[in-house]
Amino acid sequence: MHNKPPPVERRRFERRPLRHAVSFSPKDGRGPSSWYLGQIKDAGLAGMKISCRQTLKLDKGQKMMILCPIDGGTPVWIGAKVAWYDSKSRCFGLSYL
Repeated sequence: MHNKPPPVERRRFERRPLRHAVSFSPKDGRGPSSWYLGQIKDAGLAGMKISCRQTLKLDKGQKMMILCPIDGGTPVWIGAKVAWYDSKSRCFGLSYL
C-alpha cells in the first residue's frame, strides 16, 4: 500500500467551496464574444474555479469577463485571466485582474 503525501497547496490565499451560477465570456479580441453559463466551484481572494457544460478552447493567460448575479442586488462584473483549463472535467481556474 502506497501512502501518498497530501497535495501541496500552491495558492497564496485559501479557496472556499461555493456553488453559484455565473455567465462568462472569453475576450479574444475578434469581434463580439460569446457568453456561456457556468458554476463557480470555489473562490478566494485571488481567483476562482468554474465548471461549464460546454467543451471550450481556453488558453493560459486568456482574458475573460465574468458576470456574477447577486441575489436582490446589482450583478458584479469580474475581470480575470485563465490560469489553467481541464477539457476532461470542463473546469478552469481564473486569477483576478
